[in-house]
Amino acid sequence: MTAGDPKVPKPQIMPPGDYHGDEVSVASGEHWLAVVQTGRGKSEIADVTIRVRAFEDAGVDPVGTKSGKRISIKEKLGNPILLFRGIPGTTAGPAETNSSARELIPNKPLRLTTKAGKSYSLTLVCAPPMGTGRYEKCAAALLLQTGATKQSLISFEVSYEGGRYDGRGDGGRVKLLWAGDLNADGAIDLLIDLTDHYNVSKPTLFVSPKGSSKEIVTWIAEHYSVGC
Repeated sequence: MTAGDPKVPKPQIMPPGDYHGDEVSVASGEHWLAVVQTGRGKSEIADVTIRVRAFEDAGVDPVGTKSGKRISIKEKLGNPILLFRGIPGTTAGPAETNSSARELIPNKPLRLTTKAGKSYSLTLVCAPPMGTGRYEKCAAALLLQTGATKQSLISFEVSYEGGRYDGRGDGGRVKLLWAGDLNADGAIDLLIDLTDHYNVSKPTLFVSPKGSSKEIVTWIAEHYSVGC
């Protein structure tokens, strides 16, 4: 099957968890792949069966109705981090993990090294505040580097209040959710929450491209949701 084949789903990602009803379109019994944490620094990609359970979405549902959707998997595995499908080169099996979840601190590189010995740094590069003691917006970019190759994954503004970092947009804290090797090519893949609001999640998947490319990673998919 080719990418244009209607039987091949477009790339989709979705962390397990609770969602408003209109934020996910998935049904119980569907088969996806999942990144599953099986121990400290250990992960695998597993074939899983989706389980969807309705729940009362507080503040949204009238009494007695259940529009919320709780997404989990049927299988008794470790800790599922991400559900996904339609991503070329991904199959069930061991998955190298290089980092678990952590918030990115302005101008402090996060070092990542693969089992093959390839080193990367991921940095939230921020222009320094003027130091006026007031609310300020500063230019920022998420920079990935390996050797002499650099790639800006996204540019945006961050806020400082009283000289203290206050996140992206309305208090959104950019976080690395997972780093590892999703497509078994020996290069780094990244799952990053690019939220721009304290009550929004926007996990975004970047995967190393196949073949020759000037990019270290390529944007694949994202999922947007608002806290329940």
